[in-house]
Amino acid sequence: QWEARCSDLDSSLKLKDDENAILVENNKRTEESNDAQVLRLADLENQRSSQAAEIQRLNEQVNERDETILSYTEQVKELADELVETRDQSEQVVQQWQERTDQLETNITELEETMAEQQNSATEAIFQWE
Repeated sequence: QWEARCSDLDSSLKLKDDENAILVENNKRTEESNDAQVLRLADLENQRSSQAAEIQRLNEQVNERDETILSYTEQVKELADELVETRDQSEQVVQQWQERTDQLETNITELEETMAEQQNSATEAIFQWE
């Protein structure tokens, strides 16, 4: 009976050894899988970090462009204001010259009339002398 018991225990031990070998193999595969996942996770973290840096760089570019656009917009507004002021001044100068031209034309007409009157008076005086 001891032999049968020993044989049963030996069979049971072999089964346990086989189960243990299977568990060791499964554990090894799990560890390999975990190692692969850790590497994958590290790779993903590197990608995320790289993408975050790229996003930051792009945001800085956008901010710089926004500042440049704002500066250009302010310059355009200033130039437009200057242009309006220059146009208004030009209109005033043209208006002043028009008024001066009108005044000069009036003065010329008055002088021509005065000269004509004086010429008529002179002609009349000459006739009276003759």
